[in-house]
Amino acid sequence: MSKAIEFEHVAFSYPDGTNALEDINFSVDSGECLGLIGPNGAGKTTLLLHLNGILRGSGSIRVHGSQLCDENITLIRKDVGMVFQDPDMQLFMPTVFEDVSFGPLHMGLPDKEIKERVFKALNDVDMAYVSDKISHHLSFGEKRRVSIATVLSMEPKILVLDEPTSNLDPKHRSQLIDILRSIPVTKIIASHDLDMISRLADRVLFLEEGRAAAIGQTKHILSNSRLFKELGFYL
Repeated sequence: MSKAIEFEHVAFSYPDGTNALEDINFSVDSGECLGLIGPNGAGKTTLLLHLNGILRGSGSIRVHGSQLCDENITLIRKDVGMVFQDPDMQLFMPTVFEDVSFGPLHMGLPDKEIKERVFKALNDVDMAYVSDKISHHLSFGEKRRVSIATVLSMEPKILVLDEPTSNLDPKHRSQLIDILRSIPVTKIIASHDLDMISRLADRVLFLEEGRAAAIGQTKHILSNSRLFKELGFYL
């Protein structure tokens, strides 16, 4: 199976000297879902922001075989769709339709294809009925789904999500898990929601103080209570 993502000896420090990632090595197969877990400050979001070059440290990152570098960054950002923890970071246009069409519009696509992509993405997250509404008048759960649609409309090959179920009520959390399960692309999901990770992820990478403390099949990692206790991350 081909590799969608490959990290080799990736390290990153913030300007204040904080070591956020240290010698990270892993790969993700095409079509696989990788769960990213660990305590606050473990480096989960920092790692995600390396996937499309928002942050860049040392080491090597390849996306579908292409090295993440200045020459390839535009191509890689077309492949990697990032859904941030705060949906308001991705919703800034007057209406939902305009928010979801923003990416395809700036890809230079014809109007007909843009409209088709927008409604496909909104249908995928069961939000087509709000296409003409003001994004900031939606509930938090609705904003979350629309923010995912803004990424899906660009048809990424890799979907990256940071805490997608945070602040959702049980009904909308369950709906979102079902939606994510139905999206047939490579996914990396960072979350404290271990039940969601257990339902979606094929494998889990456990980060602790910027290090890859463990990686393996989801059921093996999540059932390892000794590992969680040793790392101070209690179930």
